Amino acid sequence: MVTKGRRPSRYCAVLPLTRARPARVSRPPAELADAGFRDIEVRGIDAPLRLASAADCLRFERESFGALHQMLSGLPEAEREAAWAEVGEALTAFEGPGGFAGPCRLLVAAGTR
Repeated sequence: MVTKGRRPSRYCAVLPLTRARPARVSRPPAELADAGFRDIEVRGIDAPLRLASAADCLRFERESFGALHQMLSGLPEAEREAAWAEVGEALTAFEGPGGFAGPCRLLVAAGTR
């Protein structure tokens, strides 16, 4: 509940789940605890990326994912294009009758201050 003139007492943060971060978090995120939050809970939420096709996902990734561009930047142009083609082919594994549904899982953290 938010009272006029006061900040909310709950804080939520969306943390991307990467290979480096386990699916279950055994301790509260340090950033929230360091900021004075307590009773911190972390929950995983499935949030698949849904698009019309794998080709749409590839276009989205090429336009938006700077980290992928940075990883490929050291390759010659022909190899870079071959890598993008390989990514596009791999993305087709997530196409079905309803379109593209790429797996994504978010960790949502909340605490009380």
